[in-house]
Amino acid sequence: MSYTLTKISGVLFIQDSNLANPKSYFNSTGRYMVSSDNTTVQLSISDYAGQTPDLYTFTLGSVTIGTSTPSTISSLKVLLNSIFGT
Repeated sequence: MSYTLTKISGVLFIQDSNLANPKSYFNSTGRYMVSSDNTTVQLSISDYAGQTPDLYTFTLGSVTIGTSTPSTISSLKVLLNSIFGT
């Protein structure tokens, strides 16, 4: 499954490739962890402190951030950092 992440006016939107389960996050915090083989990323997002985070797992090339589909882990990290401000 692939995902599209977009941030507009501080709200993060995540849409899966099946056009099911669209999610929006306002004032969210997120973090990600890259697998040791640099092919998979686990993304954890919470709306507010104490909330059980939503987890997303995707492979390199199966995620679009804004209008960019990163082809390297390095470019993926740059785009995720731009979304989460880190």
